This record gives sequence, structure tokens and C-alpha cells, in this order.
Amino acid sequence: MGIEIDSGTLAVEFEGVGRDMALEAANRAFSASQEELTEGGDKHGYDTYPVVQSGTPPQWDDQLGGAVFDYRHPAAYFFEVGTQTHTVPGDDVLVFEWPDAPPEVREMFDDSFPTVFLPEATVDGIERIDYVKSGMRIAEQWLEGQ
Repeated sequence: MGIEIDSGTLAVEFEGVGRDMALEAANRAFSASQEELTEGGDKHGYDTYPVVQSGTPPQWDDQLGGAVFDYRHPAAYFFEVGTQTHTVPGDDVLVFEWPDAPPEVREMFDDSFPTVFLPEATVDGIERIDYVKSGMRIAEQWLEGQ
């Protein structure tokens, strides 16, 4: 006794299973990346909360044929790969909060402190956190166990 299954129906079923597994793997990667970014920020004393909040959970992208998530904060990339010490130029001037500025800077900006206005600023580099890579490793391990 044989069972006939339309190959088109089978392809749709397999596609659905593949899509569900891809979304589950992407959800695991996203969740793990959120945790790694938070923990890495805590470890190094970085405020990663705005980057964590900018994360968009996985969604299926028909055009790419896969599950996609991302982080929309401009600093997201730099927390992934790290940076060296570098100078940030202002267009005309940089305006930012510097609550732990040294006393000589506080005096210069007595009227606006902790807001300061500078033509440029040299900033320390940041350690790479590899939060997306870490999340992808977690998803890969999960997939290997399926």
C-alpha cells in the first residue's frame, strides 16, 4: 500500500518547517545577543541599554528568504567590533553631557554644566563585545542539536 503525496504539498510543508526552525534559531540568537550585550556592557562599564532597546526581534524576510533581526542604534556596530582611541570632530561643535568632567572643564562651562561644548573630543576605545556573534553561536548549537 502506497501513499501519494503531491510534491508541491510536500515542498510547502518542508518550507514551513524550515521557516519555523529558522525563526526559532533567529529568536535564540537575538535573545542571546541581548543578554551578551547587557552583560558585556556591565562588565566594561558601558551604557548599552539604548543599544539593547534598539534591537528589532526576528522577522521573516521573503525577499531574503530568511529570518532577520538587527540593532538600529548608531553605536551597535562599535559594541560588536570595538574601537581604538579616536578623535570625534564636531561639525561646528560637539555638545554632550559630561557629568564626571575634571574640575577645569566644569569651571569653563559653569553656566551649562554638565553640558559641555567642544570643537572635538578624544575618546577611549571600547572593548569588543561580539554580542551578535555570540548569539549566532548559540543558535548554531541549538540547530546542531535538532
